[in-house]
Amino acid sequence: GSPRLEPYLSPEGEREIAEEVFEAALASLHDVNGVADVRGLGALWGVELVTDAGEPDAARTFATIKAAMRRGVLLLGDGSDRNVLALMPPFSIAGISCFMLR
Repeated sequence: GSPRLEPYLSPEGEREIAEEVFEAALASLHDVNGVADVRGLGALWGVELVTDAGEPDAARTFATIKAAMRRGVLLLGDGSDRNVLALMPPFSIAGISCFMLR
């Protein structure tokens, strides 16, 4: 196989490429008003939403989830204060598909 693709063909490689893809795709969210944190591991990422006062914003999180659902995008609410948008790709995505998204 191709030396460039070999790291991405193992489960560890898939985690690595998922982290790279999500990190790049979500990097700009750090600058959005009301986003306190963007964090993740592998293909599971979270975007923590807060009010202007820095308090957890569960209402905005729920509104974002509803708006995404109307567009056919599935987001999950998470966190002890229900103010984290949980993001992950479909389980059917393959490492090579992630590689092609870069």
